[in-house]
Amino acid sequence: ALALAEIVALVEALPLIEVVKEETVPSPQKVAQLVAALGDRVRGVFGGQGGVAFFNEMAAGAVGTMPASQFSDLYVQLWAHHSAGRATEARALFGDMLPALMMELGYGIPFKKECLRRRGVLPNARVRVGQPALEPRDHAELDALWPGLAGHFRE
Repeated sequence: ALALAEIVALVEALPLIEVVKEETVPSPQKVAQLVAALGDRVRGVFGGQGGVAFFNEMAAGAVGTMPASQFSDLYVQLWAHHSAGRATEARALFGDMLPALMMELGYGIPFKKECLRRRGVLPNARVRVGQPALEPRDHAELDALWPGLAGHFRE
């Protein structure tokens, strides 16, 4: 991870840098530090970590989040609710998403690929050697939380 001063130095030295994505935990604090240090030298700071700190990052000055792709449509809806001031709807959707986002943090690529497979984007969820595949109990957990997500999917 780069220190705040290193990121500022890179932005100053490389004018083509327009946005910064911050994923260092705790990301809301780091987002706030970057927003304060970079000011208008960048178009914005994005959060990460699968969006688990979405609301805190937005309150800290983030202009968005850059999650993985398996729930892009849900993040679009979350952003639309949030940016329109529909806090109740945004938090309800986030509540439905959160169990999956926590699984994503723990399981990484195998989880993301399985979600994409279930959504019909990938033909299978195979991963490279060295990546642990999801086990039957992991699939059972995903089965249990999937209905809470599926009602929000956009085809």
